[in-house]
Amino acid sequence: MHIDHLHRKMPFSQQAQNIDLFPEECSGCHGKIFEESVISVQLHQVADIAEISPNVTQYRTHTLKCARYGNKVRAQLPSFGLFLQAFLAAQLAEGLTSRRKLSALASYFGIKVSLGSTCNILKRAADLLKS
Repeated sequence: MHIDHLHRKMPFSQQAQNIDLFPEECSGCHGKIFEESVISVQLHQVADIAEISPNVTQYRTHTLKCARYGNKVRAQLPSFGLFLQAFLAAQLAEGLTSRRKLSALASYFGIKVSLGSTCNILKRAADLLKS
């Protein structure tokens, strides 16, 4: 059974692009001239993943002076975005990879994640699940 018979087709609105393919050569005579009328059209979908690139957000952390004590206080800065943290934590939770391999996996996104950071991300995820 062909793979297309096992899966539902993606609706037109979810397709990245549609490409018309026409034969280049006759399998019988190797000719390259065809009549203009199309006999039939078959649909075949090929899945691919989108280009992997990080979605970078720039934060401007402001420092303010405490009105009561006069201390200089800076805003807390996230180390990684929520979706990246969730993705990395899910990979570990599912047992799909090790902490060390997660650092290499993140590099495919063009993001450097140290072994210590993967441990911190996993701890934060575990803490969120407890609450």
